[in-house]
Amino acid sequence: VPGGLASEYVAKMKVGDEVNFTGPWGKCLFKTPVADQVLFICTGSGLSQHLSFLFSDTPNFPNTKFHMLIGVGNEAEVFYHEELKAAKDRNKNFDYHWVISRPTTQWAGKKGWVTHFINDFDYKNISTHVYLCGRGEMIKGAKEVLVDQNGFAKENLIIENFG
Repeated sequence: VPGGLASEYVAKMKVGDEVNFTGPWGKCLFKTPVADQVLFICTGSGLSQHLSFLFSDTPNFPNTKFHMLIGVGNEAEVFYHEELKAAKDRNKNFDYHWVISRPTTQWAGKKGWVTHFINDFDYKNISTHVYLCGRGEMIKGAKEVLVDQNGFAKENLIIENFG
């Protein structure tokens, strides 16, 4: 990424340079036994966590319905399109929706924040696990919709906050 902190650092490295870093600190794991329905709700790079679950865990649960809401700022930030389409083609019980907060007039999909679309899913009558991964504002807003406004059980929320 031009101007990116890590990108610029790596670009200046020479063969043989050593790098010291720590791994991820998150403790967000795929919850089993799995519920009848799983909602993956993310913003930006939070999609990476959900993709790992989608590819590694969801094939083991062919009868579970998996839904994903992915929030980004504009159409240029839509990524992993081919991977998501392939996942949907492989799993009849998976669907996903991009939600654009600052769309162009050409965008025909969902507009606004991912939290605006949480209540499109019947999590009150179907056993559901909800995975939240992304910015703190989204996490807070999703918890307000799910727990505060609709009484969703906190133990069925799995959260990874990206700050």
